[in-house]
Amino acid sequence: MSINISIITRTSRIQFLNDTVESVKNLVNSPYQINWEYIIVNDGNKEVSRYLNSQNFPENFSYIDLKENVGRKKAFNLGVAKAKHDWIFVLDDDDMILQRTLANFAESIKLNPKTNWFVADFLRVDSKLAYLTGEDYYGWKFKDISNLVKSILSGDHFIQFNTLMKKDLIAKVGGMDENFVGPDDIDMYLIFLEQGEMPVYLNFYSHLHRMHETNHSQKMTKSLYLKTHLVALKDKHQHLLMK
Repeated sequence: MSINISIITRTSRIQFLNDTVESVKNLVNSPYQINWEYIIVNDGNKEVSRYLNSQNFPENFSYIDLKENVGRKKAFNLGVAKAKHDWIFVLDDDDMILQRTLANFAESIKLNPKTNWFVADFLRVDSKLAYLTGEDYYGWKFKDISNLVKSILSGDHFIQFNTLMKKDLIAKVGGMDENFVGPDDIDMYLIFLEQGEMPVYLNFYSHLHRMHETNHSQKMTKSLYLKTHLVALKDKHQHLLMK
């Protein structure tokens, strides 16, 4: 049984992109039979375009070189549309995938053949990749969808792109809602839950999540998250709390 995975990176900045690309190049998949590809979606950045066009990428690497910025949600949807494989893993352009991540996911798929999405852990590091003590993310195990939804919509728990998702599941919910003003990943995960799709939590680290001055979530404190992102999520998904 072979496992087929597409890794997608959306980017509109060059600062750490090469580190991200190199981490993908060094994946170790044995002892599993894994067919995988890496897709980079350049969201209109000229420096990124020059970098992509100057590289001698392996055959299973490809990219979409957009000339104008279309936004992270549409860039995600374009990457998924290009993906050839059954499973999708998103790697941000400042993060680094760990060498055994695809192998760990492959083992989990074989152990949970009816599951359509998985949630792993990740480690936070600083701009120089030094481990940030006291900032571990850890996955929480929930018995049912209702408790997970309540935790997300109370701001106690959130899931980033430490996930592996079936491409068919993403298609089923219409991909990311490009009109939603709020956290694109959590919005989509809540729609998965609305469809009755409960994730399986996996006890391994999928990637290093780099914190730096231009990090998309660097200034998103919990209090600010509660006032902005959580309000948008509640406005859209409040009905899930009634189920």
